[in-house]
Amino acid sequence: MEHPPPPIAGGYNFRTPANIDRDSTTSPPYRGRFPGLYLNQPLETDPASVGALFISDQPEEIKDDRLREDGSRGATGVYARAAVPTARSVRILVDHTNGTARRLRLGLGFIPACDGTLATTSQGVAVNLDSVRAGRVAFERSRAVLPIPRREVNANGVTWLLDLTLPPKETAVAHLMVSSTVAGELVVCVAETDGSLPARKAEIDCLPTLHSIVWREEARRLEKFLDPRTQPARFTRILDSFQHARGLFPSPDRVARVTYDAPGWSDADEPLRVYSLFESIPGFDPTPGTRDPRNPNATIATVDNRGKYGGVEELRVSLRRLPPSCRRMALLVLNPNGTFGGRHYVTNGRTDQRETWFLQGGASQRAGGASPVGDVQPLLEKGRAALLWRGEVRAGDVIRMWTEPMANTSVYLWYLLVPLPSSPDGR
Repeated sequence: MEHPPPPIAGGYNFRTPANIDRDSTTSPPYRGRFPGLYLNQPLETDPASVGALFISDQPEEIKDDRLREDGSRGATGVYARAAVPTARSVRILVDHTNGTARRLRLGLGFIPACDGTLATTSQGVAVNLDSVRAGRVAFERSRAVLPIPRREVNANGVTWLLDLTLPPKETAVAHLMVSSTVAGELVVCVAETDGSLPARKAEIDCLPTLHSIVWREEARRLEKFLDPRTQPARFTRILDSFQHARGLFPSPDRVARVTYDAPGWSDADEPLRVYSLFESIPGFDPTPGTRDPRNPNATIATVDNRGKYGGVEELRVSLRRLPPSCRRMALLVLNPNGTFGGRHYVTNGRTDQRETWFLQGGASQRAGGASPVGDVQPLLEKGRAALLWRGEVRAGDVIRMWTEPMANTSVYLWYLLVPLPSSPDGR
């Protein structure tokens, strides 16, 4: 077992095995051993969401000694590149920190395969010394729908959607939604400020590609986040995973479907349920030169978006039976590790709904104006819990919760579904 936190007087004290890893507690070898714990719920794709997610977050920090795929070293070059579908919108997340001592140029471009048009329907961009602050501002700004008209794009030319100046030590975070009438590629490049960004696909093809780092190459850094003595299975698995995500993630939005069936209040009935959602979204990295450490013969590396950044996940709870006199429920979020920032929305589909934003400096913010609509709270730190929703329920209802993380915050959360007994007067 992991080292337990100090007991909380009058509260729930949760313990979890250190090596659950990606296994669900409702599947062997854990089935029946942890009543009420339904961790690592499997996720299904949500066909109603965006068609794909494009991420550039690897290597996260831009440095002059970064290894490139051709064996050279340097800060400039291609950081991510992937072909994108055209039938539906594509969500984009870019997150890079300038670790050099000079200003650099960061560009996000679209390379169409033939002439057509492209529209940017939402866009949030921020550059800040505080990476979490950059994530917050970009996240908030991306909620606005932009009245940007379609622009013409020409075959094999590069249309630059973003062209940012990135000062030393500062972080750029960008969230966009784009839709194109033609097939093409998305690419993120870093260049010196005294030069221009490439105008043609052939120029992009000549640029060096930055090496995508796996944790095994910097295992000591991994030990700062994960203790191999208490979580050896998880540590070993992650060694051959990429530190951050880049590439394309088809159907990034996911849903976990569970059934709540508790006819009584006894422990055997499991009236209190604790859920968590599978920790990653699968994708692939076709950036030229990238190789999968787990499959050296593969031409395209399979990658995990472990933070689920840029994705939206839903927990859908069907209520089959409720304990006697239970007419209300509460859904709480508990953070067992790291720091979470982002958005939750919960509804019973009938009368009660609630939106909660966890944001840096959230305690001093008020909803309205340019701020998010809903309850704004500070970032959810390790060991903290918060109420997401409380409302009326009846058998046959479906409680739906959507969660969307902010860049540069950890996102592995537990969700506690708590039945509330009616008071003597029936309320």
